Amino acid sequence: MHVPKAIGCAFSSIFPIVASELGITLAPHMVAQTAEDCRLLPLEREIIRRVGYIRVRQHLAGTAQRAFVLLG
Repeated sequence: MHVPKAIGCAFSSIFPIVASELGITLAPHMVAQTAEDCRLLPLEREIIRRVGYIRVRQHLAGTAQRAFVLLG
């Protein structure tokens, strides 16, 4: 499964902390699969949330906005 670079980078610094038993985190399934030396516990029920955005047509989209749109 492809993990977007921005998301993977954020968790690449969190997972070593968790693996060192210095903390815990909630992570999306697609990123949790990349965790090494971490104990993964699924949530009891699936959690779904809807994310939306609004943009001005005349405004040029930045790199972050283009990446977000591609995730959908």
